[in-house]
Amino acid sequence: MNATLQMLVNNIELKTYFLERHYKLDVNPNNPLGFRGRLADAFADFMRHMWNCQNRAIEPAKIKELVAEKASQFANFAQHDAHEFLSFLLDGLHEDLNRVKSKPLTTTVEGDGRSDVDVSTEAWFNHTLRNDSIFVDLFHGQLKSRLQCPKCDRVSITFDPFVYLPVPFPKVKKTTTLYFWPIDPLLKPLEITVQYSSEGTIQDLLGALSEVVRVPTKALRLVEVFSHRIQKIFSPSDKASDICSGDVLYAFQVHDAADCNEPVIELLVVQRQLYSSTLRYACNECGRSTGRLKACEACYNAYYCNKECQLANWNTGGHRDECRRRTTADYVGQPFMVSLPRSQLTYQHLIRVLEARCRFSVDIFQPPQLSNSSEENEASIREGSDGGNQEEKKVGAPPMLHPPNASHSPSPSTAGSTPRRQTVMPEQRKKPEFKMFLVRKLADQAHVLGDTIVDDKSGEPLELESGTYLSINWYNLRNGRPFMSVENRRALQIDTERSEQLAKQLRKFTSGGSCGDPTLQDMLVGGYYQDILFLVE
Repeated sequence: MNATLQMLVNNIELKTYFLERHYKLDVNPNNPLGFRGRLADAFADFMRHMWNCQNRAIEPAKIKELVAEKASQFANFAQHDAHEFLSFLLDGLHEDLNRVKSKPLTTTVEGDGRSDVDVSTEAWFNHTLRNDSIFVDLFHGQLKSRLQCPKCDRVSITFDPFVYLPVPFPKVKKTTTLYFWPIDPLLKPLEITVQYSSEGTIQDLLGALSEVVRVPTKALRLVEVFSHRIQKIFSPSDKASDICSGDVLYAFQVHDAADCNEPVIELLVVQRQLYSSTLRYACNECGRSTGRLKACEACYNAYYCNKECQLANWNTGGHRDECRRRTTADYVGQPFMVSLPRSQLTYQHLIRVLEARCRFSVDIFQPPQLSNSSEENEASIREGSDGGNQEEKKVGAPPMLHPPNASHSPSPSTAGSTPRRQTVMPEQRKKPEFKMFLVRKLADQAHVLGDTIVDDKSGEPLELESGTYLSINWYNLRNGRPFMSVENRRALQIDTERSEQLAKQLRKFTSGGSCGDPTLQDMLVGGYYQDILFLVE
């Protein structure tokens, strides 16, 4: 009570209002919600005693007694909350001095697309139709409330009056550095440091990131990456305390279904080598290691000379028991997420997006391929004979064979001769399609094998569901020899210039305080009460 009364007594406007007896003109003796002017008289008397400079100590017993009539908890001499006492005291003084003798009925004023100035003015006018006193002039204000429906996106904006605005002390802020992947697959990731409440949720972290990158929080996905895999996919309701200091976090921007007017498919992608680094280049049946061998298309974990060796090995249970049970893979690069509208999820477009995303985390090098003309000719003849056998022998159990990253072999007439310029003969202008990787659909990222996604040349969207895991399998070997070198980058390739620009903007915005000691500016402007409109008459 002492702190509350000291604050009110030292208010210059109240001092003038009560000491010069202006309050007498506003006393409302017929208001049943007040004290019929008794509390106003008691407070005026207390104000005169405080400012006459003749009393060393004053006991505001009358004020305490009157407030206790409405709030019995103040009848004794126990300790009470100062804010609670202030609320009863201001409410009583306001009703004693309310200039409105008869309060009309009013309704809530909503925005409905109008400007904030018009809506707030109308709402304040309705408020003063029922409440008009010096305490309204000094202590009442308006709080802008914005409510958006998550289903229909309808926005409701109201301006609610308030007397007391409790400002909580914000929790100590936590600083986290993460990598933001823009929705454009050609744009490099950004390294961004954000600050958020250490006792908040992932939604708070995404909100802080949203303010930096100007992307709605509903279009952001946060994942934790560890050892070339997606360790965890965060939900907005997860606790921010789940994030540790050493965690590597990726935030991906995704398409919004409402903006696209169609379903959006979000895919999770990991990168692997197609052939195991420990795989021996030898026929799984006869042990031959020379010439051109073919790989098992189902698992790429076995070689065969031809169809006969495969059938013989399969029938004796050799590779049959191991096929499709491959449990290990050589991971490379970083995992990532892509999102595409359903209509754009074609094979060709998906491959382009994956190729663009991959280049930020892997270095690809293809060494010069020294071809042996006799070996190539022998392989071509063998493939020609095997191709006929494959059409005749309809064996469904073994997986189909195909040469790793099959390419067109030179014909016997041109082998060993100087290659001609491709511009000379029109038929040689069409190059064979070069594939750096194949894409598989996985049950989850723990599975090594899965269905290979192929191009059916129709241009129709692929039948993939949102949340599907895909694996990019790089063609790292050919004929048992290194074909393509795919190595991890030392660090994720980021847009350094843009990242530094955002870091400067963030430092400028938060220059008023520190992470561990939030200021009043942090409390009022930093996300707690951003839409407050104080009105003083």
